[in-house]
Amino acid sequence: MAVRLLPEARDDLREAVKYYRKVSPPVLGKQLAQRVLAAFRECLEGVASAPNSRPLHPDIPGVRFVGLRGFPYIAFYAVHSEDVVVVAVEYATSDYESRVAARRP
Repeated sequence: MAVRLLPEARDDLREAVKYYRKVSPPVLGKQLAQRVLAAFRECLEGVASAPNSRPLHPDIPGVRFVGLRGFPYIAFYAVHSEDVVVVAVEYATSDYESRVAARRP
């Protein structure tokens, strides 16, 4: 199944990477930024292979979610026939419901 990201979801991921890149010492920040990207790719692989295996969000109709292993971020996505559309990547404790719902395709 094809996976695509909304531009806003790419921006969300970029913000997470920027956050970790600022960690000191710089070598640790770089490693953390690489690890968050790897965790995101890993979660997308799982979603692509079994998109309906993740739970639907109870407050955002039609949107499923999956956590990024080892990081406090959640990827939100919708399944459309042959595509998985990632609509957001949000910090787990943020107030994300309205932002994610507004992006739902």
